[in-house]
Amino acid sequence: MKKNNVRKETVQAKALAETGIDGLVAKINSELTLFLGEDGKPRDDFSKELLKTLNKYVCSSQTKILEKRSTGEFGSCIKKPDGDVKDKNDVVSDLRKLVTFESIGKSGSAKRILTSTIEIGAEAFPETMKYAIGTNIMSKTPKEGEGNLLLHGSSDIHGDIKVDGNLISYDHGTAAYKWEPSLLPRAYPSEHSTSSKLVLGKSMYKVVSKPSSNGSQSGYDNYIKKDNFNTSGFSLRTEPKDLFDEKLAPRIVKRDPTISPIGITDKKDLYYFDNKHGGQYLDITNSTVISGIDKPFSNLLPRRKGESSGKQTSLDDNLDFSMTNTNNFNKMAVKQSLTIVKGDHTFKDGLFVGSAPPQKNSQHNLTIGNKVQTDNPNSRDNIKLDGSIYVNGDVTIQGANLESNALMYVDGDVNIRFSSINGKKLNDGSTGTLIIFATGDIYIANNSVDRDEPSTIKGFFYSQKNFEMYGVGSNIRIEGGISASRIVLNAIRGKSSNGTYQSVAIQKNSPSRLQVIYDANLIENFLKLNKPEPIIRKIDPPLEKDRK
Repeated sequence: MKKNNVRKETVQAKALAETGIDGLVAKINSELTLFLGEDGKPRDDFSKELLKTLNKYVCSSQTKILEKRSTGEFGSCIKKPDGDVKDKNDVVSDLRKLVTFESIGKSGSAKRILTSTIEIGAEAFPETMKYAIGTNIMSKTPKEGEGNLLLHGSSDIHGDIKVDGNLISYDHGTAAYKWEPSLLPRAYPSEHSTSSKLVLGKSMYKVVSKPSSNGSQSGYDNYIKKDNFNTSGFSLRTEPKDLFDEKLAPRIVKRDPTISPIGITDKKDLYYFDNKHGGQYLDITNSTVISGIDKPFSNLLPRRKGESSGKQTSLDDNLDFSMTNTNNFNKMAVKQSLTIVKGDHTFKDGLFVGSAPPQKNSQHNLTIGNKVQTDNPNSRDNIKLDGSIYVNGDVTIQGANLESNALMYVDGDVNIRFSSINGKKLNDGSTGTLIIFATGDIYIANNSVDRDEPSTIKGFFYSQKNFEMYGVGSNIRIEGGISASRIVLNAIRGKSSNGTYQSVAIQKNSPSRLQVIYDANLIENFLKLNKPEPIIRKIDPPLEKDRK
């Protein structure tokens, strides 16, 4: 009996010590969150407050005062508050610290001391960029499928998955709103991982009968907007292996959900400028074509200069412009729309599109490519982009062989069709990517239709609304990641030919026509391209490195 009591007290002492560490970490995070408030704080202020808060709990006679519980007592404190957190290039973060905690738990005659090393602070990049696929709930009352991930057919996902809402899976893909037999999706681990991980907010459902009638666009639209799946046609499941290929299913992990809004429109003031704020006019005689500009230290405002018989007749900057050949400038602001066609274009400190109010019955747009509808790369424009962009309107990438090292903030929708997107080779030997944050919908389709080789799109795509992508007739390989309020992936495996597809038996051993492969270099590329975030708005969940 005595041995049993000793064993019980030992277990209780350990539990109390763990309670001490977990409680102190939660208290520190709560204090830092309270400091940030609703509007956030400047980066430098947060860095100072982080150290101030941690130092408050450094081990001393005061912090070791024990708290009592029914099973015993515990006390916790910080042994080392300021360990460096470094990235893979050994750059030290000023927003995070590697903190060593110590906690003592006592129960009866048993005493247990635990130490734990935990990363605490904020990130300089959005948390959602850590996942291959991530859905987000930002509303207090989600509706129209907010937070849901719908996987139709057999897509391949390499990396971790975050679903704030429901996860829906179906062994059919859809094309032209017609359901085509396929297999369940497959989840592969990212590089240096042993399994794909799934962070799940709500529930998992398997579609067991067609969720909409073949050919019915309205039926399909109503289905993907569903919030309640406790109805006929859907089966509630508790194991990921029921929704994925059984041998390639993710492993559910627990993580506290964090709401991390990305202030897309907040970025506007970082990019906007005019002639009263450091801008100089770039006069283009009798033309709206920007070509062959080499002004790497200039902030330019393109303007058409009307001229006749050698005399100036007009000056107009409130026009749509196009950009071609080779251009290199520090910043540029275009008042209306811009079309970027063939050539190599660099804008060190940013390009702003749509700085004037939209003209009647129009809006500002950025178009990249010649807009041809063909999968023949020889018919598309070869374009290189290097820099960051703010678009006060929609973005269309069509008819482009794009090599990109670009970050876009888009206050509108994004459409990508009949294009390939690869990373631009940079002077330091690294490879760039395309990163898009949009307030509107993102839609990717009509790429490598009926072809066996996929169109490669190297990029990360974030939508505050919805993301939808097709790999049924199309054949697409995303190297990067996807994050949105609602994500719908439609896929099959094997060959496609004019609306006909291979049997399920053949598909089983064939490559998927829709692949999403997480790119571990995403965050590094984002930090290189992103203008420094002046405001810290949220605290990241603590990341435990070691406990013993």
